[in-house]
Amino acid sequence: MTLKRTLAIACAIALSITGTAGAQGPTEQKGLKIGSTTVGGTITVGGRYTTIDGVASGILDVKAGIVLDQTWGIGFGFAAPYLDKRLTTLVADGTYHMSTGYSGIYIERYFRFSDDFVASASVLMGQGVIMYQYDKEYRTQKAWRDEVIDQTTFAVFEPAISAQYRLGGSFWLGVTATIRNTSPVQLLGTSESIFRKGGVGMTARWDLF
Repeated sequence: MTLKRTLAIACAIALSITGTAGAQGPTEQKGLKIGSTTVGGTITVGGRYTTIDGVASGILDVKAGIVLDQTWGIGFGFAAPYLDKRLTTLVADGTYHMSTGYSGIYIERYFRFSDDFVASASVLMGQGVIMYQYDKEYRTQKAWRDEVIDQTTFAVFEPAISAQYRLGGSFWLGVTATIRNTSPVQLLGTSESIFRKGGVGMTARWDLF
């Protein structure tokens, strides 16, 4: 799958969600009352642009969590960066790609300017994995234990800011900017700071309850 196709899939998901939103009218703010606290649920899907090893790359984001009193959010986030670049530096018998992803717990603070416009600041804390793996046409010639050239894990701390606008009902469209901080990446032939980059993108959010 190419970078263009990965970004296209993310955009298609966002457009399909926002298209549904445009077909619905405004609704009451959803939430469950637990004592004096209103609890809501939310799912967010997004796509970001960043660079990895100096190459333009895409990131597919998925977050799911709860929102307390429309002010504080907490949940689980997953990010799947994709680097569309065939590599040859570490081997002489084929090509390989970088595969990586990270996930963790996020905390988010919402600042509501109106019923239809909010800004937020958040941070995701977790762990990721990165590997170099032979491309498919070369893996068939190797035992499973030889398909991966090198692999390691890293810790991630990623602050973000965003602005979101309600398109209708429970659906929101937003823009976001992030700064990705990681522990040193201990991988063959790779800079320890390869993932310490910023990113910008769009999000589509759906309030479940």
